[in-house]
Amino acid sequence: MLTWDPHLSVNIATIDEQHKKLIEMACELDRGMRADYATDILQPQFRQLLEFASLHFRTEEDLMERYTFPGLVTHRHDHLALIRHAEEIMERTTWGKPLLYMMGILDFIGNMLINHIQRTDREYSTYLNERGVF
Repeated sequence: MLTWDPHLSVNIATIDEQHKKLIEMACELDRGMRADYATDILQPQFRQLLEFASLHFRTEEDLMERYTFPGLVTHRHDHLALIRHAEEIMERTTWGKPLLYMMGILDFIGNMLINHIQRTDREYSTYLNERGVF
């Protein structure tokens, strides 16, 4: 199960708090999957996670734009790819394929919360910190 760890910090309080909330929401969803909750219960939880992730991405992009981060276009593209992937997962549930749904959720959570934070978000962290954003 995912937990917040200081090594995930990007040293920007607002972003770190949003990352913590995303991890908390992902853990709640993970607990539901492990407890074998029905798809009609898990789907709204995943939708809420996706909505919060979209808000979080806008927050990051607004900061990057305000401070003219040179990697904004690439970062925005990464965000769009994650959202598209999540939307595909949501679409699968209407096809009645719950196994694919669960596997897709786990993949999305792992990719977004771990890889994205540790790799992609590190790219803007130092840049913004050097400009006084903490």
